[in-house]
Amino acid sequence: AALAKIGTDGKVCIYSLAATDIVVDVTGYIPAGSLFGTVVPSRLLDTRSGPDYLTIDGSFQGIGRRSAGTTLELTVTGRGDVPNNADAVMLNVTAVSPSAPGFLTVFPCGTAMPLASSGNYGPDDIVGNAALAKIGTDGKVCINTHAASDIVVDVTGYIPAG
Repeated sequence: AALAKIGTDGKVCIYSLAATDIVVDVTGYIPAGSLFGTVVPSRLLDTRSGPDYLTIDGSFQGIGRRSAGTTLELTVTGRGDVPNNADAVMLNVTAVSPSAPGFLTVFPCGTAMPLASSGNYGPDDIVGNAALAKIGTDGKVCINTHAASDIVVDVTGYIPAG
């Protein structure tokens, strides 16, 4: 994932050292003049169980591996120094040991799931990716997993209400 400043004529440049196909999914933006609130990175979700798999406040920890095709509603506001009136959050979303190839999609709860991935994975991978996510209904973001997987989410910043 990349958070990129928009350049001349509303464009961003993408460079590849070797010939390749490129797919770009836009998952959000920060309006001109907006502030970005930083936080001490905090764990908001860890579906794994055990003494090393803790969240900042004990919520959303050890809740179990997510089944293929399911969507988890994760409360992000009021946790990890994200204010209750934040509009969006910057997250690091990690799939842990998925059962098959697939992807995670992060989107605002209360909206339809978009046709875009927030992170792609293979079987038994541990793959993290940054995601800028608009906050939806009741201060939540939704996370859908294509294949059965454990999921870990850390918050690294937010965009205040404007």
